[in-house]
Amino acid sequence: MNESDDVVCACKGQGGHPAANVSWHNKDGVQIGKQGKEKQTLTLNNVDKTDSGMYTCVAQSLDQVNDTTSVELIVNSCKYSRNHVRSSM
Repeated sequence: MNESDDVVCACKGQGGHPAANVSWHNKDGVQIGKQGKEKQTLTLNNVDKTDSGMYTCVAQSLDQVNDTTSVELIVNSCKYSRNHVRSSM
């Protein structure tokens, strides 16, 4: 990922009865956004280097079926310089 990119990750929790509650948690373990039933999407807009880290999807069902999966986000800086061309007449 590069700075200012948008990130979208989907996570599904299937097989629980009733349907699993699915949520995303940031690198500090804090829940991001709302819980969803069976599916939840993590959306990060205009990322920068501070967004780098591990994000975890947690699926929990009342019948004690729990599952987690993680993705690591690495944000690279994009720095460039512009060369100005001067014309002489």
